Amino acid sequence: MTTNCIATELNPCASTADRRQSALRKLWATVNGWWLETRRRCTDRQAIRYLSTLDDAVLRDIGVNRGDVEWAGRLPSSVDASVQLEIIARGGGRRR
Repeated sequence: MTTNCIATELNPCASTADRRQSALRKLWATVNGWWLETRRRCTDRQAIRYLSTLDDAVLRDIGVNRGDVEWAGRLPSSVDASVQLEIIARGGGRRR
């Protein structure tokens, strides 16, 4: 099989350069996705800390209680604590 490739000093073969560029794009997408997810989780944790400063009446209005917020704050970082609190607030989650 032959490739139609015009060799130059900077680009010995377009298909090799294309593969390299594709690999770099995939790497960038992975790193960027990881960074965005990390930032989102950090923001969620800040929101959990803020909720912990609210009084019990406000938390009750939101649909959670202080124990729920403390529980969410202790969840591992691999779990989306804000989603868990939303499930509780909608009546589908953890209750004692």
